[in-house]
Amino acid sequence: MFYRFRLIHSFETFLRAYERVQQSNEISDNIDIFEEAKYETIVLFNDLLTSCCVDKLLINENKSENVESINNIFSLLIIEKRFLAAYEDYFSLVQIIDTVHQTTDLLDDQQIKFYTDGVKQAIELYGTPSCKRKLSSEQPS
Repeated sequence: MFYRFRLIHSFETFLRAYERVQQSNEISDNIDIFEEAKYETIVLFNDLLTSCCVDKLLINENKSENVESINNIFSLLIIEKRFLAAYEDYFSLVQIIDTVHQTTDLLDDQQIKFYTDGVKQAIELYGTPSCKRKLSSEQPS
């Protein structure tokens, strides 16, 4: 669990460095490197989340323990809104929440709403245009 938290903290540090370089107009020569580092960090986080928690739930391994781990991760993610918005560019936390709920039935409606609202807030604050389209497609018409 510590490594997942550390990875998110490292990503937040990376984003601050990225923003500073962007403000100094020195990013144009290195934008591909920054985007690749961002993508690889997010993929690594998703792989860790999937292999350490979600996959174990799907094979019925220590459900309550793994749901507790996922709850801790979800709680951290909704606080780290920039990371969550970046994560939503490539993956869907709401789909993972649905999977956890359907697989274990250990998340109540209040928890699901809390996490889903956190995802929506992150996208509204920091989401890219493609990420924001994802949000608008989820809202009822």
